[in-house]
Amino acid sequence: MLRDGAQLRPDDFVTFLAAQPDLSPTAWPRYLGIDADLPTTATNKILKRALTAAGTSAEGGVLWARRTRGTAYGQLTVSP
Repeated sequence: MLRDGAQLRPDDFVTFLAAQPDLSPTAWPRYLGIDADLPTTATNKILKRALTAAGTSAEGGVLWARRTRGTAYGQLTVSP
C-alpha cells in the first residue's frame, strides 16, 4: 500500500533490497502486490488470511513477480 501520489517501480524496490546487508537475494519476496488498501479488522489489524486466500492474483491492484534465483521483477498480467 502506497501513500497518495506515491509510486513504486520495480527497479527502486530492487535497489532497496540490494542495499540491505543482511538480506540475501534468495530471501527476497517472490511476489510483490500493490493495492489501494489492505483488508483489515475493526481494530485496524491486517487480515493476513484474506491476503493468503487472494493468492497471487492481481485483482484490484498490481502484481510483480521475481523469477526463481533472479533479481528483477516483472509485472504479471491477468488473462480474462
